[in-house]
Amino acid sequence: MQCPKCQEKKSGVLETRRSKNENNVSYRRRKCLSCGYRFTSYEFLATSLREVDDLIETLKKENKYLKACQGLDSDELDFIKQRGAA
Repeated sequence: MQCPKCQEKKSGVLETRRSKNENNVSYRRRKCLSCGYRFTSYEFLATSLREVDDLIETLKKENKYLKACQGLDSDELDFIKQRGAA
């Protein structure tokens, strides 16, 4: 996962929590191995594009959408934009 501060691609996982809802979301606290910055990543397992769309809508409603997009690489951001979410 890319560090939002220094753009380093290597980070360590400090803590992982599963979402309480049915969206298969994992919240991970991470620490950049280069600069030491700590950040949260939101990771999900989607079996269909409909599930991706549902997750994006949930994140928007919870005002976590922009935060969830931090640290994504350009291919992942392009995929989200193609889904009409950005």
